[in-house]
Amino acid sequence: MQTWRARGVLFAAAAVLAVGSVGLALALPDDRTAAISLIFGAMGIVVLGLAAVVVEIATRRET
Repeated sequence: MQTWRARGVLFAAAAVLAVGSVGLALALPDDRTAAISLIFGAMGIVVLGLAAVVVEIATRRET
């Protein structure tokens, strides 16, 4: 059950980060800063994906 909760939290955080970075990119007037916002959002999603892998490995070792 802990694994599903951790996955859900990481998935929700990735979704919020994706929507937030796209929303910020649309709100920014400059194309360069909008692109930077999207790049940082994508990097954050990758980090959250790696965290999900770490959670999966850690929970498999416990059982």
